[in-house]
Amino acid sequence: MGRKWTTFMFLVLATVSGTVVGVVQMIDIPAKDGLINGFAMATKLFLAAGWCALMLLTTESFPTVVRNMGYGIQNSVTRVGSMVAPQIVYLSQHIDGLMYFLVGALMFLSAICLLGIPETRNKILSDTIEDKKHKHYQENNQEEKSKDFVLSDR
Repeated sequence: MGRKWTTFMFLVLATVSGTVVGVVQMIDIPAKDGLINGFAMATKLFLAAGWCALMLLTTESFPTVVRNMGYGIQNSVTRVGSMVAPQIVYLSQHIDGLMYFLVGALMFLSAICLLGIPETRNKILSDTIEDKKHKHYQENNQEEKSKDFVLSDR
């Protein structure tokens, strides 16, 4: 399946289950607490699995010479959420479901942004930045040549 589509699948599942929690918090139904707990745990599960796959995918996307630096920057930027989370919890006390609607929206945005990252499955990792540029150039030229070949067959 590949790392990209595994991550995409988990982020979309986190989107759906997080949105369900937000909706259930807003409506009054029997067994509301059980549904909220079940879907909140599912959201956490999908989010954790997606996070692990995303860290692997993005780390493999960096060339070896900057891989540690890229991972460090990526990990630092993601910790901004830890700083914002207490404010979201505070706002969620006043607006039912806000926290999970935000989680759902951010996971959907992350899944869409993920589509721009190249798949790393069965690919040789780049050692230098020049290797990365060269591989990118070769992949783009191969796509153009295959398009020209298909057009010339007709």
